[in-house]
Amino acid sequence: ATSTATTITYVLWSFDNVTTDLYGNYNGELVNGATCTVSSSTIPYLGQGYPLGLTSSLNQSFQVSTFLNLASTSFTIEAWIYSTVVTGDNGIMGQCDCTSCENKCFFFLIRS
Repeated sequence: ATSTATTITYVLWSFDNVTTDLYGNYNGELVNGATCTVSSSTIPYLGQGYPLGLTSSLNQSFQVSTFLNLASTSFTIEAWIYSTVVTGDNGIMGQCDCTSCENKCFFFLIRS
């Protein structure tokens, strides 16, 4: 038998100088000095909203406090990434089942 999801969850962060979700359910915060950056010749970006400026050596990130349950469900992640240096693992998104669990995390990253 095939089942169909009864609820569809939409989430959109445009980073246009705010960290709120367009739909108001998954608002976030910039961590360790991360910024919503204006496009320039060194950060070329065309699209909706602003680029998110992150420096991995400063452990900068965008954190959402409301849990978005991605377990046992289909989902799409879309990101335009302009990296100036890629060394080691560079996380795009991560989610863990709990803070004390081992091997129960999902990570979407770029690895050099």
